[in-house]
Amino acid sequence: MLLERALEIDNQYAPAWVLFGEIYRSGSAIGAWEPHEGFPLARSAAMEALRLDEDSAYAHALLSRIAETYDFDLETARKEIDLALTLAPGDSNIRAIASRIALRSGASTEDSAKLFKEATAGDPLNLVLRTSLGFSFLYNGHIEEAVSTFREIIALNPNVAGARFRLGLALIVKGEYDAALEAINAETRDGFQSAGRALVYHALGNSERARTELDELIALGNVWTYEIAMVHAYRGDLDEAFAWLERAIERRDTALGFLVEDPFMANLHDDSRFELMVDRIGRTAYWQRRNSEQ
Repeated sequence: MLLERALEIDNQYAPAWVLFGEIYRSGSAIGAWEPHEGFPLARSAAMEALRLDEDSAYAHALLSRIAETYDFDLETARKEIDLALTLAPGDSNIRAIASRIALRSGASTEDSAKLFKEATAGDPLNLVLRTSLGFSFLYNGHIEEAVSTFREIIALNPNVAGARFRLGLALIVKGEYDAALEAINAETRDGFQSAGRALVYHALGNSERARTELDELIALGNVWTYEIAMVHAYRGDLDEAFAWLERAIERRDTALGFLVEDPFMANLHDDSRFELMVDRIGRTAYWQRRNSEQ
């Protein structure tokens, strides 16, 4: 890794340690490293950055994301992102992280979406921010806005991994299955392709093709634990869905952050095991607020 060589030359540069940690954090999220390997390295790098610069806003933001997605510790995630916001109140990326953590901690969907929109307005070409905004729309029932946002992302950069998959999910929710399949077939990552096809073929009533796609997804390996659980849940295979969610929790699948809001997991909501899963990933506050509003 070139960054490792740079740190060998100058290991006193805090931003380089933050970038080093972010590479391992994001790489663990997409399967380049197993989370139990990558996240501890990311945490060590963030702590080294703070040793060199205690006012590093991005180091605190990195620790916040680690606490949120790996430790399932939203209290620590909130504390760290609040520190980051204090140090860099106008930073769009940090504000986007803060809005996501606020939502997952029990803030209203409207407040979270407002924060995402504000962050995006300050950096309109930032596709990470736009993707987070699209997630917020998709997983909180604002489907037209989700479709529009993901189409904007694809127009700006056709190679963004997962954008066509998420667009396909929104179109399935809308009942536009042909358009969903077209979007999913153009997806760049094979796991997202197989998961999306399994969902859309199930929606179309083609159970044989849906099962074939699910089998192909399972064959791709543990990187796709959450998506495998999602397909099983949508099909009504509850025991299999919970078994794969157990694997997702064990390996710290970062997609678990979508569990409560995910419409494709809705078949699990009335099962007592679901509330236990929600508690284990630190989402009880959101789950309770969501139920009180319905």
